Amino acid sequence: MGVRGLLTYCKGIIKHANMDTTGFHIGIDAYSLFFLFREKREECKSYLEGLAKLHTVECILDTRAQKEKEDIVKERKEARKEASVQVKELNRFQESDVYDGLDEAQRKVLEKHMDMKKRDAWCVHKEYMRWFINLLESLNISYKYAEEEADTVLAKGNYDAVISSDSDLLIHGVTRLWIPRGSQWGLQHNEIHGDMFMQYMKLNREQLYQLSFLAGCDIQPKKIFPIEEAVNLLRFYGNINVIQTKKPNILSKAHLNEYKVLRETAWAST
Repeated sequence: MGVRGLLTYCKGIIKHANMDTTGFHIGIDAYSLFFLFREKREECKSYLEGLAKLHTVECILDTRAQKEKEDIVKERKEARKEASVQVKELNRFQESDVYDGLDEAQRKVLEKHMDMKKRDAWCVHKEYMRWFINLLESLNISYKYAEEEADTVLAKGNYDAVISSDSDLLIHGVTRLWIPRGSQWGLQHNEIHGDMFMQYMKLNREQLYQLSFLAGCDIQPKKIFPIEEAVNLLRFYGNINVIQTKKPNILSKAHLNEYKVLRETAWAST
């Protein structure tokens, strides 16, 4: 999620987050948690319990996909549907005589592939959402539904840290981003500090939105330039309009109009 390639580009400033700090006001992108834990509900509960003991925590939930994201949402639904079909086919195969004839190594490969397809097929459903809200209330964790996108609300929330896998939050200007990740030692968090991010990128806020557009992001998924090239172009030429005059075969005037619309709608409040 977020700007294509941005987290990889920023690997030089990513550090291990110190989760033993206390007293932070933390905002959580709820949907990042959903797809991190999926049906591992006890693990999700333990994770939130641990955070709530050390910090003041607030969860932000998206209420609906923005109009600008409808095509992306549709693509993801189709991908989940296809994955669900494949899971059913694999289930039928496991009940066949052919599966019985596989050796242990072949079965492990198939089971790993099936686990991946199950993850791809999973989506947030009504019962899961009810369970999650009940969990938050039982832990006295506050939550609210975002009238706009959750990352926009999180960016405006003056949180000491935001927990999310969405690199868009760096563009929007969060103080620090904690990125949850699995490891052999359990759930860990990487950290990117907002001030360090700005120093590292050497771009102003408007240029960062232009970078999102050029490299591709959730609401503009097409990669016009690879992230490193997009950064270099913005540093050298200064803005997307000049880049268009220098690279008209790649960046068209229609692209400029598309960026203008996004800046006046989806990105207008940030």
